[in-house]
Parts: sequence; C-alpha cells; structure tokens
Amino acid sequence: MSNNLKHARGHQSKLRLMEKYVGKGYWIFEERGQGPIDFIVLNNEGHIKLLESKTRSRRSLDGTKINAILTKNQRQLNVKLKEKYNLEIELEYFDFEDTENRV
Repeated sequence: MSNNLKHARGHQSKLRLMEKYVGKGYWIFEERGQGPIDFIVLNNEGHIKLLESKTRSRRSLDGTKINAILTKNQRQLNVKLKEKYNLEIELEYFDFEDTENRV
C-alpha cells in the first residue's frame, strides 16, 4: 500500500470515529499539527476521552488482527495524565472490514 493511500485511509478512519462520537452526543476537539493525540471528545455529563485513532490492520497470512501500541512519548504522557487528571490516551480502531460495527 502506498504512503498516500495509507495516510488517506488513516484520515478516513479518524473521521469515521469522530462521526461515531458526534452521533453519541459528544463534542469533538481535533488536534491541529503534530500532537500526541488525534482528538478529544467531551459530552454533557463531562465525560472526556483522549483518543488516538487507528485503522484496523490484519496479517495477510491468517487474517488475525494487528494491534497498535502507544508511542513511548504517549506512554510517558499517560503517566502524568493519570496522576493529575485521572485521564489517559486511548487507542480507538476503525475497521473497514467489519460491516456490522460500522459508524
């Protein structure tokens, strides 16, 4: 897969996940530039999530899911966020192949 296609699919995944949260009544605050997260969601009850969006990938050999991990910087930031605000960066996947759980 070319880098341009990979980037486009990643952006589409992020938009689909944002759409999911808007549908649940959340406000979306999108990262601009090169931050450690993709977007923040907030609802009327004050529930906040810091989200890093990922496109679900599978191994070509057997189709099993490949799970991403947070970067070293994100993990270090999570320690501080958890301690100060009881928040942490969460990975959220969009799966183009999972037609039952589409947004």
